[in-house]
Amino acid sequence: MKKLKQLNPSNSHGDCLRTCFACLLDFDSPEQVPDFAERGKVYETVLREWCKKEGYIYTQMPTHIQTKDTEIQIPVIFPTGIGIGVTRYGGIPHAIIIEVFAKVDGDLTDYSFKPIWCPLQGDDCQDYEVLEVGFLSKVV
Repeated sequence: MKKLKQLNPSNSHGDCLRTCFACLLDFDSPEQVPDFAERGKVYETVLREWCKKEGYIYTQMPTHIQTKDTEIQIPVIFPTGIGIGVTRYGGIPHAIIIEVFAKVDGDLTDYSFKPIWCPLQGDDCQDYEVLEVGFLSKVV
């Protein structure tokens, strides 16, 4: 994984998501990845089409679902590894690189997320709550 900094941190949407993809794919620059967020609500379609063209599948899911009376943890079906954490930083959606850990205890699996790279702040990325986890898998 290359540790790259995002190019447009002051942009209205930044380019943290494409920078995370560039980091995970060992690209030299975020500019080698489309700026998905620039495309508004259709970004997920563009993101998945680009990943497919590059030979990858991207899967993103929430870490928890909050209901009125209870909190349900969504089981992550992927092995422990590096993913993209969609977070809130000062109330703004933000993507960082995370490592995912699974602890199995009987029928229960508890997941934890360790931030390892922030395209905005570098190694100083501990003040994030991971809301969604995305995994990039190579198509074989």
